[in-house]
Amino acid sequence: MSAAGALLRRVNRTVRPLGLEVRRVRRDLDSCLAGPRAVRAMLRDTAEVIGDFLARACLLPCSPPSDLEAALAAFYAAYQDSPVRAVTGGARLNKLLWLFALARGMAPEVVVESGTFRGTSAWAMAQGAPKAVIHTFDIEDAGIAARAPNVRYHRGDWAGAHLGPLQAERTLTFFDDHVDQARRVLEAQARGLRWLVFDDDLDVRAFPRHCADAGPLPKIAMVLDRTLGDGEALEWRFAGRPCRYVVDGAYHARARAAIAATQRLPDLSSVTGLEHEEPLTIVALRPLDEAMVSP
Repeated sequence: MSAAGALLRRVNRTVRPLGLEVRRVRRDLDSCLAGPRAVRAMLRDTAEVIGDFLARACLLPCSPPSDLEAALAAFYAAYQDSPVRAVTGGARLNKLLWLFALARGMAPEVVVESGTFRGTSAWAMAQGAPKAVIHTFDIEDAGIAARAPNVRYHRGDWAGAHLGPLQAERTLTFFDDHVDQARRVLEAQARGLRWLVFDDDLDVRAFPRHCADAGPLPKIAMVLDRTLGDGEALEWRFAGRPCRYVVDGAYHARARAAIAATQRLPDLSSVTGLEHEEPLTIVALRPLDEAMVSP
């Protein structure tokens, strides 16, 4: 056993009675199948999954580029050499491959992101859409690991920002900010936007392990879950602490009426061999004047 490993064991013997455990931190891709042949096979299979989805099923107005496998290979190489490779927190490769491919396939004029954190997802979308103007927002400055020339970094909440006129069909909006997703849907609809992508869209059974409080609720899946009754209390425990969220039926209905369709992106972990990440969800919005509150 290494000296570092022995030290880790001694530390954990001390802190485990307190309900704590110290673990090594590893960057994304530090543990994966290596070698040129394995990487080529992984990129080929990933391109097949993404390309088929973009060509046949994707809600977004996009199509797979003819050079998708080569584009993914270039992105993979750039990611390996980039400081955005996460140690803790932030998006990992499976999610970034999707964001890159969606941006490449849609070729938006503008990208709006809420939740910059270390700048990883903004960097990935900038690689996919180098001609787009990308606005990324965060209320905190957690230390941006890498900046892209076509990304404008803003401090504050996206809802109060002046972005000028946004063409709905040519704007892609990504929410990864751990904020009430119904609120984000209604804010985006009020700005005339149409195409949204959400991170951490978790259903009722899955959200408790991520939510220290009710702030990020409801999720998109919860808004669309008609079995949740008005006034129903959802109770869970996070790190042993009790938490509670009360369903506001009218609020859920307003957000549900704004949504024309949703779509979960396929999990890439089976083809990349990397750890499963929480799903990305595409949301297509109705224009504000067409939205009607459903009974």
